[in-house]
Amino acid sequence: ALVPEAGDTIQTLKAGLLEIADIFVVNKADREGANYLVTELMAMLHLYSSKRSAWEVPVLATQAVNNIGIEELFQAISNHQRFLLESGEFARRRQEQRRREFVEAVEQRVFSRLLELIERDGQLMSYLERVERGELDAYTASSEVLGNKALLESWMAGLDRA
Repeated sequence: ALVPEAGDTIQTLKAGLLEIADIFVVNKADREGANYLVTELMAMLHLYSSKRSAWEVPVLATQAVNNIGIEELFQAISNHQRFLLESGEFARRRQEQRRREFVEAVEQRVFSRLLELIERDGQLMSYLERVERGELDAYTASSEVLGNKALLESWMAGLDRA
């Protein structure tokens, strides 16, 4: 939800909201600049939105404290939910969410184990210290570490125990 005081709508575009929002709501639509913000959002959606799906992102004006536009917002949410279910988009998004969750869980476990190993392994600590001193860049150091089969085997064995 945006309010008229949200500022330059170009900032909205730069923030990537056009690509991720499914419904735009301009609340406090009775304030100065609200109509302009609605018009700008609609124009930006028309010009810049990708043809990512058949869903046409609505731009709604509301005044929540006065219960204006709330029924339209509820209807837009219901329409979007129906679209997600009927188009298979809901299942696709849920699958992507589960994929991200899996990768993040693995990443967190690997990261925790790596921190433990750095503390205990002199060779890893040496790489870290050289990177910290600016003697070696992080990418070269990581390539060398990942190319060290013995070090990786030790690390993987430690993951099995973790």
